[in-house]
This record gives sequence, structure tokens and C-alpha cells, in this order.
Amino acid sequence: MELKAGDVIYAYCAFVPGNKFLICLCPSPPYFFFINSEPRRQTPDAQIEITKKDLAFLKHVSYINTATICTIYPEEIIDATPKGPLPAYLKEKILKVIDGSRYLSANQQAMIKTNLGPTSSLQTK
Repeated sequence: MELKAGDVIYAYCAFVPGNKFLICLCPSPPYFFFINSEPRRQTPDAQIEITKKDLAFLKHVSYINTATICTIYPEEIIDATPKGPLPAYLKEKILKVIDGSRYLSANQQAMIKTNLGPTSSLQTK
């Protein structure tokens, strides 16, 4: 599977363990945000509420956790189910929430802004 920044996948994550929806922030190295069923209480300002109106495959209200970047094993990516790209307005929400984030380093914020921003070259690869 060829991933692009902004793609959503459904993958088994060994360290959870279980299946999760993930938003690709960078295809190589593979970095992701989790989409969770519940908001993380320790980082409420880093959670973005989304619904089936935002992503049709969701079954209930969910939350993009922008406080933590994760990675998964290559075989988990290969076996993942692609769910399509994030709509532009969700990318914009993510960019607003991570701007000046106290949870992400300046380098992580810059990578996300470059990869999810409107002029990203990774969006078209």
C-alpha cells in the first residue's frame, strides 16, 4: 500500500493491541495520529471531535488525538485497509490544533504542517 500524508487507514496495532483508525502524517518514516473512541482526558486541548459526517466509515463520535505521534510495524501498514483521504477542512483543524502545541516538538509540528498543509508535495505523490 502506498501511503500519502492525510490518508486514513484501519490497521491492527500490536502495541494497542487491536484495530485502530490512523491518520498518516508522514509516509516515510510512517507517522500517524490515532483516532480514538474516547477523548484522552490528560490532553483535552489536543483532541478533535469527529463524527460520521466528517468520515463516513465511523460508527460513533470519535476523537483525533493530536497529542501523540505513533508508528506501526511495516507489516501492519501492508495489511491495513485504506479508508481514503482526510477532507481538507479536517486537515485545517489539525493544523490549527497543533500550531504551538505543548505536546509536540517544533520539528514534529513543522513536519505535520509541511505534510498536511495546502502546498504539500506529499499530498500528490
